[in-house]
Amino acid sequence: MQKIKGTALVWFRNDLRITDNYSLLNASKDYENVVAYFCFDVNQFKENQWGFKKTSSYRTQFLIESVLQVQKELEEQNITLIIEKQDPVIGIT
Repeated sequence: MQKIKGTALVWFRNDLRITDNYSLLNASKDYENVVAYFCFDVNQFKENQWGFKKTSSYRTQFLIESVLQVQKELEEQNITLIIEKQDPVIGIT
C-alpha cells in the first residue's frame, strides 16, 4: 500500500511508549510525514482543594525525563515531537 501524501499527528497523553504504540505505528506506516505532540497539562500542576499539587516534584521530574527520552527516540525515526505547556485541548487545536 502506498503512503498517503500528508502529515499524521500523534498525540501523546499519558502513555509515552513508542515501541508498541499502535497509533504511532499506523501513522508511520500510512503517512509520509508524522508529527508527535505532547503537552504538559497545566491542570495537572494546580493545587487541589486541600492545597496539595496533583503532580509532585518527583513525578514532574520523571515526566520531564520521560518526555525528553521519547523526543530523542522519535528524532531517530525522523519524527518531530512538539512539546508545550498549556491546556492540551487548546494546544492541539
